[in-house]
Amino acid sequence: MINTIKDFIQRQNLLLATDKILIGVSGGIDSTTLCHILIGLGYKIEIAHCNFSLRGNESDEDELFVKSFAQNYQVPFHSIRFDTLNEARLKGMSIQMAARELRYNWFQMLLEQNQLNKIVTAHNANDNIETFFVNISRETGLKGLTGMPIKNGNIVRPMLEITRNEIEQYALKNKIAYREDSSNASTKYTRNKIRHEIIPVLKQINPTFEYNMKKSLQHLNDTLQLFESLLQPLLDSFYIEKNDTSILDKEKLKTIQQAGVFYELFQPYGFHSQQIEKIRDCLEGIPGKQFESENYQLLIDRSHVIIEKKKALGNESYFINDYSDIDHLPIKISIAYIENSSIEKNSNIACLDESKLQFPLQLRKWKQGDKFMPLGMNQYKKLSDFFIDQKINCFEKENIWVLCSEGNIVWIAGIRIDEQFKVDEKTRAQWRIALH
Repeated sequence: MINTIKDFIQRQNLLLATDKILIGVSGGIDSTTLCHILIGLGYKIEIAHCNFSLRGNESDEDELFVKSFAQNYQVPFHSIRFDTLNEARLKGMSIQMAARELRYNWFQMLLEQNQLNKIVTAHNANDNIETFFVNISRETGLKGLTGMPIKNGNIVRPMLEITRNEIEQYALKNKIAYREDSSNASTKYTRNKIRHEIIPVLKQINPTFEYNMKKSLQHLNDTLQLFESLLQPLLDSFYIEKNDTSILDKEKLKTIQQAGVFYELFQPYGFHSQQIEKIRDCLEGIPGKQFESENYQLLIDRSHVIIEKKKALGNESYFINDYSDIDHLPIKISIAYIENSSIEKNSNIACLDESKLQFPLQLRKWKQGDKFMPLGMNQYKKLSDFFIDQKINCFEKENIWVLCSEGNIVWIAGIRIDEQFKVDEKTRAQWRIALH
C-alpha cells in the first residue's frame, strides 16, 4: 500500500520532498496510518488535532492519544478545542458543517503561523464513495458526482484511491495504534446512514461494488476535466471583467439556451440551483435585483450582472488633523494649500474654499440619512437619492467615502463636492484635495 500511495502522490503531483506538511489527525485508523506512511516516505510533517467537544471524555481521550502518538513519532503537535454545538447554533448550520469550517479555518491559520505549505487529510476511497451519495442526495452537478477533489488549493488527499479494508490490513500488519470513534456507528448522520445501510445493500447486489465505484469516480473525474477544458472558453466569453469584482454581459447571458451553462457560470460563487434559476428569470426584469450566497453578492444591473465577494462590515472613520496627516487613510489622497481661486474640473479633485474648511477633517463611509448640497444646486439632497440619479449601483455605493468638516459633507470622494464649500470669486486660498 505504501508504494501505491507513493505512486499516487507522484502521479498527481501532490507533494514535493521539500513540502512542510500539516496532517489533520483525529486519532482514527485512517489518519494514524497516513502519518505512518508519510513519515516512512521521508516527508516532514506536523500533526494537528481538533477536539470538537462532542463526545465528552471520549473527545478528551482522543486528544491525549494523538498528543502521545505525535510524541512517539517525534513530530510537532498542535491541538485546539472548539465549542462546536454553539458554533453550529450561532451560524445556523449542521454540526458536521460547523466542524468542517472550524477545522479548515484553523488548519489554514496553522500554515501561516508555522511556515507550512500543505494540508494533508486521510480521506480514503470509501469516504469518496460516500461523498458521491451525499452529493447526489442533495442535488448536484457533474463536479459533485466526482466526489472529493484530490487536490483543492493547498489541501491534498493522497489516500483517495485506497479502500478502508486496505487501510485496516496495513494498520494490523504494521501494528499501528488508533482510536475508535463511537459516533461512527450512529446512523443519525447522513454519511453514516449511507455507510451502514445503503452501501452494504449495493455490495450484496454486486460484491465488486467498491472497486467498480472507485473506477467510476475516476472516469467521472476524467470526463469533468475534458468538459471543463471545452466549456471554459465559452464561460469566459460572458465576462467583461473577472477579478475581485466580476462583471458579466447581461445581453449575452440572455442568449444562453442551456440551463447547464448558467449553472456552471454561477455555481462557483456558491449560488444554488434555485437561485441560479431566479437569476436567469430576473435578467428580463427590472434592474436592481440582488442575490447572496455565503461569500458573494450578485447584482443585476441595467447592462451587466455584477458579482463581488462580501466585505466585512465596519463603521470606518478616520480623522485628518492637518494637510500632511494622510498616511493612515484607507484611500490615497493628497492635500495642497493653494493661494488662488482657479479650479480643476475633475471629479477626483476637490477644490474647496480654505476659509470654509475646518480641520480636523473626517473621512468616513457614507451612511443612510446623509445629505449634502450637490455642486450647482441650491438645496440639500439625500446621498441615497443622489446615487440613484447618478446611476451608482449598490456595490459601488459600498466603496464610497465622504469627506466632512465639522460634521458637514464637503466632498463625496471622486464624485461631487458640496456647493457651499466651492471655490468662488471671493476665495483667496483653497485646499486642493486629490484622489489618486
